[in-house]
Amino acid sequence: MSHTASVQVHFRDREALADACRELGFPLEHGNVTFYDQQTHSGDIIRLPGWHYPIVVEAPETVRMDHYEGRWGDIAHFHHLKQTYAVYASIRAVERTGRRVLQRIEQNGQVQLVVQ
Repeated sequence: MSHTASVQVHFRDREALADACRELGFPLEHGNVTFYDQQTHSGDIIRLPGWHYPIVVEAPETVRMDHYEGRWGDIAHFHHLKQTYAVYASIRAVERTGRRVLQRIEQNGQVQLVVQ
């Protein structure tokens, strides 16, 4: 049985979210999604590859999704979005202070940010 999940994530910086989606090639738009359980949610819609339903960022802290325990979408795509968003949001926050940030991606996939 499918269950729509509410996940606590803090996507507070819309521009950082748009940058993350652009980098990953995930379409981002605003609108409504009706999930399998017939619940409709509005907000920023992100279409993850291979997912039956897009995710909906309803508020900075609330993300709605239905991936049917991985059958309708690989949760790794969502985790990659969160990581990429965190990088962009961190860089933007540091740059607002007038400092520069260098980004290095390690061979194991971890991202290292160096503030100058």
